[in-house]
Amino acid sequence: YCTVAFRSNGTDTKFWINGELYTGAALSAVNLTTLYMARQSGGAESPLRMLESVTFDAALSDGDMANLNTYLRQKAGFAAPAGVNAVIVYGDSLTLGIGSQTGVPWHFNITNRSTYDWYSYAMGGGTLFSTPIITASRMATYKTSGETVAVIWMGTNDIISGSRTGTQLEAALNTYCTTLQTAGFKVVVCTLQDLTTNRAEKDTFNTLLKANWAGYADALADLDSVLNDNTNTTYFTSDTTHLLDAGYAEATSIIQTAMASI
Repeated sequence: YCTVAFRSNGTDTKFWINGELYTGAALSAVNLTTLYMARQSGGAESPLRMLESVTFDAALSDGDMANLNTYLRQKAGFAAPAGVNAVIVYGDSLTLGIGSQTGVPWHFNITNRSTYDWYSYAMGGGTLFSTPIITASRMATYKTSGETVAVIWMGTNDIISGSRTGTQLEAALNTYCTTLQTAGFKVVVCTLQDLTTNRAEKDTFNTLLKANWAGYADALADLDSVLNDNTNTTYFTSDTTHLLDAGYAEATSIIQTAMASI
C-alpha cells in the first residue's frame, strides 16, 4: 500500500513515494507514451488494486506537486497517525501478503491492539538499505501521543540480492530501530524466514539478531523458529520465498505473541 505523486516536465523527474521525494533526470517523451502499473510478486508483476488516480494535462509546479502528495497521503491514511495509539508495520512483499491464497496481509489478523490506528509501509522488492520505503527519521516523526509500536519484518530482498551481508543488515536494523526507540517507539523486530538464495547470510543475520535485539528493540518475533524450511509446501509458495495462508498464519501468531509481551 503506497501513495505516489509523479511528474516529468522535460527538465527533471520527481516521485513522491509514501512522502519521500526522489528526483532524477527528465524522461524523454517516448518513455512516457505508456505507463505500466503493477505490484511486484517476487520479481513477477501481479495485479494492482488502484484506489485513486489524478492526472493533469500540464506539468505542475513543485508546490502543487507537494500539495497533491499531501492530499493523497491524507486521503489514504498514510500521513502521520492522527490517533492516540498506533501500530506501524514496515515490510516488503511478505507484508503485502504476496502468495496468500486469500490476498490478506498477516497484520490484518492481529487481534491485540485492535483499537489502535494501523499503518502499513510495505512494497514488493522493498529493502532496508539504499532507498527504504520510509526512512527511520521520517517514521520517528509519526510518534503519537500514546503508544506507538513499529513491527519491522525487512531484509529478505537485501539478502537475496546479495547487496548486503547478514552482518551489514543487522547493523542497519540496529541503527533504524535505535532511531525509533529514541523517538519513543516500542519496536518489534523479526528474524527472516528460510531462503534458498544466500541462506548463509540469512542465517548470520538471524543469529546476530537473536543475540543483539534487546539492545535496540522491545520484542523479537522469531519467524525462523517455524518458517525454517522453505521446501515445506504447507507454508511456502513454489518460489520458496513467499508464504501461503498457513505460513502467514504462523507469522501472525509469532508476531502477535511478541507484541503482547510489550
